[in-house]
Amino acid sequence: MKTNFFVSLLIFLSGCQTSPFICDVNHPHPKVCQPPRAEVMIMDAELDQTKPVASEGQGSWVMASDLLIGSIGDGWIGATSLKDRSLKWWHPVSSPVAAPTGQFGTWTVVGLRDGRVLKMESQSGKIIWEKRSSKFISRPFVLFNQTLFAVSIKQELIALDFRTGKAKWIYDPRVSTELIVKGAAPPVINGSRVFFTVSTGELHAVNLKTGRLIWKAKPGSSRGQGQGRFRDAMGQLFVENNRLVMARNDGMIFGLNLGQKGDVNWKHQVSAATSAVVSGGTLFVGCLNGDVYSFDATSGRQRWKVSVGRQAVAHIHVGKQRLFLAGSKGRIAVISVAKGELVWHDDLGGMIPGPPLVFNDRIYFATGLKALYSYRI
Repeated sequence: MKTNFFVSLLIFLSGCQTSPFICDVNHPHPKVCQPPRAEVMIMDAELDQTKPVASEGQGSWVMASDLLIGSIGDGWIGATSLKDRSLKWWHPVSSPVAAPTGQFGTWTVVGLRDGRVLKMESQSGKIIWEKRSSKFISRPFVLFNQTLFAVSIKQELIALDFRTGKAKWIYDPRVSTELIVKGAAPPVINGSRVFFTVSTGELHAVNLKTGRLIWKAKPGSSRGQGQGRFRDAMGQLFVENNRLVMARNDGMIFGLNLGQKGDVNWKHQVSAATSAVVSGGTLFVGCLNGDVYSFDATSGRQRWKVSVGRQAVAHIHVGKQRLFLAGSKGRIAVISVAKGELVWHDDLGGMIPGPPLVFNDRIYFATGLKALYSYRI
């Protein structure tokens, strides 16, 4: 057992205050854009010292009360309290975390690269059940009425009984490729239907109880302007009033009519979409080239566009007045929700595998090398 897995090294950074000025990513005076960084937690000191790129983890972290839960080292899962920085529990799992970790009330769900899915009690770490599969889970988990939905690397939609871990049904869309893009959207439930997309760009509507296909549609293809290789929907699928909104990796953004089996209400073409989220009736889309867009989710009208640096916008967190953006190479940018104006940015120098987390008055970004950066909000 490596002791450095169980010792959190805290590095406190002082004198970081938020500048009142709007800044530019290429501003010649960095202090104008100085980020309000509070502290850095090194979860694996040995990994931080050597910084092997091949060891960057793909799994994300979740919060359960004050506990930060996720991968704490090679083959280990654990929970660290953000109140006193102590390690509360840990498990050897002998396999890397493959899917974004799920948090559902008092339960944590972890998907491993060897195909196992674990349901754990968040506070104690007790393993409630373990489900084994030949294909690992590649997208975020979704819980609905005691059914846990997951999508495998084979792009199968799987429904598990959340209480026992037993499979209720598996829907196979019969997609030939297992090459998928990181950050693909999880399924979304609307009424008696489960909607999810595959790498061909098709939207599948599946019966919630039986797992049988109801209909599928392919909204359209890009005009060759997008940079994305795949047609997976990214970040989040959003459903409201029988309408579905999605942003695909090939740059196509759609508002679809679910009553007409996926007919297109509106569409846009942008650079390759790498993240998307809907909040307060607004669709925010991050792109491979660092562009960020704001659209009206109902009409599709573009509100603004801004660039936050030449790297993919991998994750978007929506605050009350600001968007917190995480780039694929470690660029963090904070912009205003209303106009997309850049407030501050920082560079962590490493991949950020999951969305940021909020605890008390701070927001946390974790790198794939098990370093956790916090900022005052």
